[in-house]
Amino acid sequence: MKRIALAAAACLVAAGASAQLSVVKEAERAMKGNASLEEVEKIITPAFSDPQTHEMAQTYYVPGKAAFNNADMLMVQRQLGQLDDKGIQTMANCLLEGFRYFQKAFPLDSIPDAKGKIKPKYSKDMVNVLAGHYLDYNNAAVDFWGAQNFQGAYDAWTILLDMPKNPAIAKALPAERQFADTTLSELAFNRGLAAWQIEKLDDALNAFKQAKSMGYNKKQLYDYAIAVASQAKNGDEVLAWANEAIPMYGKEDDSYIRQIINSQLEAGEYDKAKASINAAIAEDPGNSQYQWVLGIIYNFRKDELRRAVAGEQNLTADDPRVKEIDQLHADTRAAFQKAIELNPENGEAYAGLGMITYEDAQVADAAAPVNAPQSYYDENVTPLLKKAAECYEKAVALNPEDRNSLTALRTIYYNLNDNTNMNRIEQMIKLL
Repeated sequence: MKRIALAAAACLVAAGASAQLSVVKEAERAMKGNASLEEVEKIITPAFSDPQTHEMAQTYYVPGKAAFNNADMLMVQRQLGQLDDKGIQTMANCLLEGFRYFQKAFPLDSIPDAKGKIKPKYSKDMVNVLAGHYLDYNNAAVDFWGAQNFQGAYDAWTILLDMPKNPAIAKALPAERQFADTTLSELAFNRGLAAWQIEKLDDALNAFKQAKSMGYNKKQLYDYAIAVASQAKNGDEVLAWANEAIPMYGKEDDSYIRQIINSQLEAGEYDKAKASINAAIAEDPGNSQYQWVLGIIYNFRKDELRRAVAGEQNLTADDPRVKEIDQLHADTRAAFQKAIELNPENGEAYAGLGMITYEDAQVADAAAPVNAPQSYYDENVTPLLKKAAECYEKAVALNPEDRNSLTALRTIYYNLNDNTNMNRIEQMIKLL
């Protein structure tokens, strides 16, 4: 009885295997009949999980081939102007799905047989199909991007960039169907942008690095890489990209040196920050923004020291820390003034000079004797407030959206009892 039962079980297994093989054959007939990818997948899906068929290259080659057949038919419709936006997305998705199925089929098509020999049955056709659609993956990426399907765009550009890494596909690509190296580097950059859109920040940075390794070094590469690294809170990457950008674009854009110095100041590395900006100034002594940054560094250190001595009793003008604070205050002013000399249109430098002058007015106000007459304020405080207002007004004239300067002006005019100007500034703030 046991032998009969075992024999029956073997028959059942054979019947099951035969059924799944039949499913694969049925799906292949549907594929050759130009059935839709969805129809072919519906037929062949049971074979994906069956032990007898899920390790067969044919199981994945068939839906992959169907996907490319579908894409080809849709491409013809597009050329005839008969394909709508939904159809274009379907076409692009077919290219993605076809590649994914073929990637599963390739290794299974190279498994040795019982005699240890490898006899690929589908690989040659898959290589030719992929090589023939190589350029189409860029078109698919662009279509995905236009539809704001950034994951699809990222995947399509990834396939395009990875495909030539397969020696067989690279050999099958005719020269006229290959991209120039400069174009490939731009596509790698675009891939990084797509990854950023879907907040795959590490993937975006890796794509930008790939673009750079391929020769892409436009300014926007560094700007976007720094933005992505900042969003990822990856300070090391921010510094690395900023340092690389400075030799090429530092003279036209001071944001790179700012990134470096901000990181150094946040880390409490005042001396490093000062050394960095001094090196930049030595390289480009006529750069107004570098002088402004130097002023910011001096002021940062000054505020740091002020906080350190705040609340101490019996602090005198002879204390070394007080002397350093006074010197830093003077150095800050000198740096902002130098920035204005180098560029009279530097609004940030005017704002900085306004800040320093307003501090002078606050110090003079705090030093007023008890029950000081109005004449004291008229002689010692009011002139400084007016000078600070002039600086901030210049800053706003150069940059009408400078909220910090507008806010400072509102406070200064309030202290000057100048309601007319205070109301004017309030209206400007409301319009921001």
